[in-house]
Amino acid sequence: MYKKSYKGFVLGLLVFLVLLMSIAFIPAEDEQLPMRLIMLLTVWYMAALSFQVWRTEQVYWYNGTSFEDAEAAGSERRKEFAWRHFRIFGMFALVMAVLSCAMQLLGWSAWIDFTVGTVGICVACFMTIPIKL
Repeated sequence: MYKKSYKGFVLGLLVFLVLLMSIAFIPAEDEQLPMRLIMLLTVWYMAALSFQVWRTEQVYWYNGTSFEDAEAAGSERRKEFAWRHFRIFGMFALVMAVLSCAMQLLGWSAWIDFTVGTVGICVACFMTIPIKL
């Protein structure tokens, strides 16, 4: 039975916030590493959220999708819809992880990560707009 619940969403958000706050306690010589970690955590949270939506089929967590529409779509359509979202956010998270590690090793400014991460999240969001349930 398909049941409406936001418990997983709230729990995931709380874990994300605790992890974000814990970055303040990581010893760092400058602001580059914490800033990179914040961006990486944000990108990976988006991927984890889309994975959680795929796993639980709670696609109504996405803007523009009602619980009633999700319920009527059936399990197979919900899974496919969520999988397409996860592929986009998951691939971006992998690319971002590689780029951030390389930029950290090369000593490049974390503002590059911030810019790439922000633009990347926006692009990923726009890429999901055409995906229909």
